[in-house]
Amino acid sequence: MRKRINVLFFIGLIGTVLLSQSGVSAGNSDTKPVSGKFRTQLDSVVKSYLQVKDALGQSSFKQAAKSAQQLKKSLAAVDSKLLAKMKQKEWQKRAALLRQNTEKIAKTPDLKTQRAAFSELSKQIGILAKDYGPLSVTLYRQYCPMAFNKKGGKWLSDSKEILNPYLGADMPKCGQVIETIRAGK
Repeated sequence: MRKRINVLFFIGLIGTVLLSQSGVSAGNSDTKPVSGKFRTQLDSVVKSYLQVKDALGQSSFKQAAKSAQQLKKSLAAVDSKLLAKMKQKEWQKRAALLRQNTEKIAKTPDLKTQRAAFSELSKQIGILAKDYGPLSVTLYRQYCPMAFNKKGGKWLSDSKEILNPYLGADMPKCGQVIETIRAGK
């Protein structure tokens, strides 16, 4: 019986590896690749996100709000029709969350509220980078255990060097790289 379970586990593992190498998700039958044009538009979104991150890292709520305005423009320029139908629906859900949190950052003259919105923004950008990538820039997921009253916070950066958007000028170097999302070729 135990040998049979091990064999079935091994067969399942091989199937999962083969599916992942083929680019097919076991839960998603929509296998149309993401177009280069869409990725270019997403690159613009990520670059705008990084400007927001840098502004928060410098504890500049005014610059963060200004950068969030640019991020709103980058998001508006993304053409979801470049995606397959199933991916369009996923994008619309993610884009709504991105717009909502970008709007909070743009309209709030308070670093604490901006940073809370940025945390959700970071989560969504990380998902997009993996689901619709590879992008033109390597991203580093970074983590600070001290953020949000020691609950911790994650964000993305285009540099291994830490510039903490949650603690800013108080503790700019607090954090570490926990994941690398490699750029495409």
